[in-house]
Amino acid sequence: MKRFYAAATLVLLLGSLTVLAQTTPEGQKKETDAELANRLKKPLGPSKQERLKYQAFLKSKNTGLVRLLPREKYDTPELQRVNRNPVAPASLSRSSLDDTRDRTALKDAADVPRVNTMEPSAKSPVVGKKSGDVRGGGAYYSFTQGTHEYGYATDVSLEQSKFGVGFYGANYGFLTDLGDVELETINLNTPAVKPLAAYKPVNLEADARREFRRFGQGDQIDGVTVKSHVPMKLNSTYVLRAINYNEADVLVAFKVVDIDSDGSALLLWKRLKRYSTPQPFRN
Repeated sequence: MKRFYAAATLVLLLGSLTVLAQTTPEGQKKETDAELANRLKKPLGPSKQERLKYQAFLKSKNTGLVRLLPREKYDTPELQRVNRNPVAPASLSRSSLDDTRDRTALKDAADVPRVNTMEPSAKSPVVGKKSGDVRGGGAYYSFTQGTHEYGYATDVSLEQSKFGVGFYGANYGFLTDLGDVELETINLNTPAVKPLAAYKPVNLEADARREFRRFGQGDQIDGVTVKSHVPMKLNSTYVLRAINYNEADVLVAFKVVDIDSDGSALLLWKRLKRYSTPQPFRN
């Protein structure tokens, strides 16, 4: 009888271990490679119906409609492992400003999400149609290069339901949330836009890193509250200034017109101004 109970206990224990092996620490079933691979097929571009909905706005110059995917779901080690068609290796550097230093050490704001420290590729950016086509999984976008691939004048990111700006090297920037206002009404004369448009980038690396910390914590520019990471809200309109040395300096307004069930955001945007390219720092 004792042997029977011991055997039964062993069977139950092995069964429990099997269940645990198939679940994540949160108690959810672990995704199979097939399920992970399916996530690599998430479309980056808007659908035909979505474009038709905003076709009148999109007829204007320097406008667009783009989808951002949440980094924590689409740029994971598991997805990178499953992806059989990886893009250019991240070890190739394009400029002296591209580094892999942990910039989180420069931040004093505890609520700011982690940043990507991959170096940009030396090749041309990939304009992919699916999340698995580009580095970053569709969580990043450049309004000047028109690509989701991380490392090419990357202007904005989506992670943990927050938009971010300022990534590799000493690049930095800031955002402000204007609330539920019509994107068509936003221009360089909008009171909340004027100070952000007039801001002049610093030209010393130490100053750039100081500005990075400043906007990471949050500050004001002539009375307008700005921060490098702000919460994503449906129907909110944002103004973003992204300063990428040796690549681009751009001022963009965008509106969150839809949020998918997986946390992806559809952004309707227009470029307010493109500045002269900030030059790399000199010793």
